[in-house]
Amino acid sequence: MTLTVSYLTLDPPYRYVRAADFPLWTFGCVLEGPMEIRQGRHRHISEPGSLVVIAPDTPYAISTTPRTRRHREYFAILTIPKGWKRWFARWPSPMPGLWRVNADRVRTMPQIEAAFKQAHAYRRESRPLATELTLHALERAMMLGDEAHVMGKLPPADERLLDAMAFAEAHLTEPLSIEKLADVAGLSPSRFAHLFTAWRGESPMKFVEGLRIARAQSLLLATSDPIHEVAQSCGFDNPYHFATRFRRRTGQTPRDYRRQPKAADVQRRRLRE
Repeated sequence: MTLTVSYLTLDPPYRYVRAADFPLWTFGCVLEGPMEIRQGRHRHISEPGSLVVIAPDTPYAISTTPRTRRHREYFAILTIPKGWKRWFARWPSPMPGLWRVNADRVRTMPQIEAAFKQAHAYRRESRPLATELTLHALERAMMLGDEAHVMGKLPPADERLLDAMAFAEAHLTEPLSIEKLADVAGLSPSRFAHLFTAWRGESPMKFVEGLRIARAQSLLLATSDPIHEVAQSCGFDNPYHFATRFRRRTGQTPRDYRRQPKAADVQRRRLRE
């Protein structure tokens, strides 16, 4: 698998032209300074806060704009794993072979940037699961981008609900209940649950469970902690309940999820020998 993750910072003027026979996917996360992408008669400006996906064999020219004082971005060049297209296939496509989503620069973009930063760090390490960890971080960035797209089509967010979501993500190791989250939001439990479900399309506790399972996936790959400790670190007191919920969400047991990338890594080493 081809996989590189880079951090780019540059001052204008800058221009790059990519040929039509480039065989890999490109993921970009614009942090500062807009960039103009041209493809024939098509023109698109990637503003800070944009997450951009470009398909293989897509020709384009990219350059700084008159508004660009300094440009910073993370980008990855890779062969994408099977199934990843679902994370961006419904994003707006301003030109053939390019998809983009604009994330909230206060709440969502810092999480996407952190995922790319983590992928960049993993790719530079020589640890046995560096490739799997890098891909996991990049997939998290794509999932956050897709969530931003979905949320962008929803009615404007109630700040009280966003406060409760942020609290949940910061306190996953603690017991979290409808009552606790409603208290953070300053609403009654019934009103909070109604508003949250109507806005997100899932209950508050389903949202919390999704956060916990996502953290568990990261810990299973990044650490050798026993599964019962991973469960506790994600807010599951009962490891059997954790295993049941993990399997229902991912289709695999925690043990199989941890073992599968290792088996793949061993197979790659064998092929190189």
